[in-house]
Amino acid sequence: MNDNIGKAILWMTVSALGFALMGAAVHDLGNIPLAETVFSRNLIILALTGVVVIRKRENPFTITLQNRSIILRSISGLCGVSLFFYALQNLPLAEATLLNKLSPFVVVLLARMFLGEPTSRKSIFAMVIAFCGTILVINPGSGYSLVPALAGVASAFFAGAAYTIIRSLKGKIKPHLIVFIFSLFSTLVTLPIVLLTGVIPNSHQLLLLLATGVFAGLGQYALTKAFHYSPAGRVSLFSYLSVLFALVVGVILWNEVPGTIQIAGGVLILTGAVVNSFEK
Repeated sequence: MNDNIGKAILWMTVSALGFALMGAAVHDLGNIPLAETVFSRNLIILALTGVVVIRKRENPFTITLQNRSIILRSISGLCGVSLFFYALQNLPLAEATLLNKLSPFVVVLLARMFLGEPTSRKSIFAMVIAFCGTILVINPGSGYSLVPALAGVASAFFAGAAYTIIRSLKGKIKPHLIVFIFSLFSTLVTLPIVLLTGVIPNSHQLLLLLATGVFAGLGQYALTKAFHYSPAGRVSLFSYLSVLFALVVGVILWNEVPGTIQIAGGVLILTGAVVNSFEK
């Protein structure tokens, strides 16, 4: 299929908006426990991908037995989502989203270590810039919420690990099966915790839990469509629009205006992303 950069950018923009709205839903959940939020998100995506699996008459469990990497991807993905949701519940929306967007730099490192992919000087320079920006965003010693901020950074690491494993599975397992197995694994792992610690959500929280799964599914679907119309390296930079969308939503709904130091750190991280994207 011929590349269509216009459609790819459009779908990537939709994906960024979907993920930003998912983050906003998590951010506004209030007293809903973390495990319950993660469970709800994955249960909805499991239902959506389950429909696809049934329609295609596929058996994803034979794949699980054949390739144990999918289990490692699921563990990494669950850790990444849980840490990201924790950051979303305890940090301003835009800053939690920005810290999670460090994952592409983690992919560069892990792909070199485990997949043998080369790392250029530009990529190393981009990672140094992004690291400096991360320090500014976290701003240790300023009374900032350090533990949630570190959780946001850790979420990027686990997300990067999951993406690296997905890259290693390219051509071996269909993308929707990877998502299905991940969602099933995450649902089963968090279910016992929900049964022990879960609370009954009110009507507003129930809608937010539903929105978490729906917007996550929208973001993932649009991301897949974007990569269908153009190589990832040409459009991946536009995924950072989710930070802009999160900033706008945070300011409008919760008056979350970032400080000067956080803005400077965000600029450095986005600069690193630009440098890294031009290397692809």
